[in-house]
Amino acid sequence: MIKGIFNAVLGSLGGIWGYVAAAVFAAALSVGATHWIDAKGYGITIANLKTDAANQKAANVTAALSQLQGFIDKMHTADAGYSSDLQSIKDAFAALAKDFKNATVKPLPLDCKPDIGRVRILSAAVAAANAKAAAPGK
Repeated sequence: MIKGIFNAVLGSLGGIWGYVAAAVFAAALSVGATHWIDAKGYGITIANLKTDAANQKAANVTAALSQLQGFIDKMHTADAGYSSDLQSIKDAFAALAKDFKNATVKPLPLDCKPDIGRVRILSAAVAAANAKAAAPGK
């Protein structure tokens, strides 16, 4: 049965119809091949675009990590500065507490004027406070 149909189709493709069938087959083959080559070309283009996007993302992540490392370094520097400033503040408060204790042990009489040593200490404390207040970034 199938052999009979196959022979009938081949028999009808004789003459001009054989050339028409061959032309249609060749056109279908060339359209298919063109589509396949075109799809492969687009696939390569898409793969290149994905690679470029991945490289850009990697560069962005690297830049963000570098910026984060800079922030962390600034935080460590600020922490070290804070620790040293805190220690100097503690030392200054200890000295003030000692001076206050010494001052309250033997208070000045009401009619007494401070001596040059006390004025010098008071001037130094005022100058230190003004210098800290005028320092940039503090």
